[in-house]
Amino acid sequence: MNSTHNLDWDRIFSLLDNKETDLDENVHDADIYEYAKKVSNFLMMPDKSVTQEWPWSETWVDKMANHENKQITKKFRIWLSIGSLRQRTVYLLYLANINYGASRFFLEFLASSKQPIPDLEYFLNNIISLFLGQCPSPKIEKLFSNNLDHVSDPGATTLRNFLENQQQLSNYLSDEKVNIPVMGGWRNVLLGAHEGEFENFMPWDDSEEYFDLGGGHHTPWLSREVSKPITTLDIVQPNDLNYIKLRKFEYKPDGQRYPIDLKDHELEEYLKKLNQQKHLFFNVLADEFPFRKKLTIFSTGFLTSTMPLPQDLVQSYKELKLNPMRQARCFNTAGLVKCLRLVKQGADLELITASRPSAYPMLNRIVQLRWVNGSLVYTKTMPHNNKRFTLEIKEKRRNLIMGKITDPE
Repeated sequence: MNSTHNLDWDRIFSLLDNKETDLDENVHDADIYEYAKKVSNFLMMPDKSVTQEWPWSETWVDKMANHENKQITKKFRIWLSIGSLRQRTVYLLYLANINYGASRFFLEFLASSKQPIPDLEYFLNNIISLFLGQCPSPKIEKLFSNNLDHVSDPGATTLRNFLENQQQLSNYLSDEKVNIPVMGGWRNVLLGAHEGEFENFMPWDDSEEYFDLGGGHHTPWLSREVSKPITTLDIVQPNDLNYIKLRKFEYKPDGQRYPIDLKDHELEEYLKKLNQQKHLFFNVLADEFPFRKKLTIFSTGFLTSTMPLPQDLVQSYKELKLNPMRQARCFNTAGLVKCLRLVKQGADLELITASRPSAYPMLNRIVQLRWVNGSLVYTKTMPHNNKRFTLEIKEKRRNLIMGKITDPE
């Protein structure tokens, strides 16, 4: 058995293509790896009613969204489809379409990288800060106006200067200061993404402890939502804000929610909560959960992440050199093995997960599962609204990049 971090990766690899979701078997009698994979499949079940096709082929960006390399295809479709395309991303894709400077080299480099870039806009924010010799700061966003005047906008000028010379760009990308996952928003925190949604998914009142797996900076908000004292389990201290950007959702007059920066007093108040947040250093691949006879584990994105495995683990275990999506599925299964070991040991476990998928449309946004005496006794789900994956929205994004319209929504 090849064992890394107390996990049997050979078993995890062998189950990668298992699509089963039947959870009727008692965990005490089940193979823990097979059962964990079924739970992972259930949590990340795709919404098959939404097409992921990219039917256009005229422009360079279209061709990259239909690339023979599946990793490149997936990243370009994410950049072209998800959420509102913000100004830096829009302008970068526009420049690539007209083949300006090293813009295509830059996007191909990022799309080919095995390192995850959760938020391209946030990465551009930080890499341009480095280019200007500044510390990464949200204030750099003020360089970019809220229009697509590609000539006079000073932010557009900065981005063009950054992309002008391919050799200079290569030097910046190879700089040791450029940590692509971190600068790309690996720890980006958007408060209120599930505002009001947990009121129908309240946890057990009598759990001995409530954990937030990988919650980090998000746990104080979650604790407020469910009115429970929650311990965050993470490798990062809650008050470590290096490369962290705290934002929140706010409703606009059109009824839609948009991410905005926290106001100074809101940021100060939330930082106080982070300083007071109970934290337990926890590496889900290396550590075991503290045993409690009855407990609740929350995961607001961690166990349903489509991000690849940590690079240090990939480098230490050659068979983990898989495409990013399959790496992510290994990671999800590994994390659930650790959760379900508690059930094997006799614990009653409640698992509540929330997801904000970017790689493909998932069927369920929130899932609540409860195991008592090894049996799954309760299941509740909230479906996603997968509008952002529809062709109608994708066409608007594409037209925006081509300069045909000025409003991404």
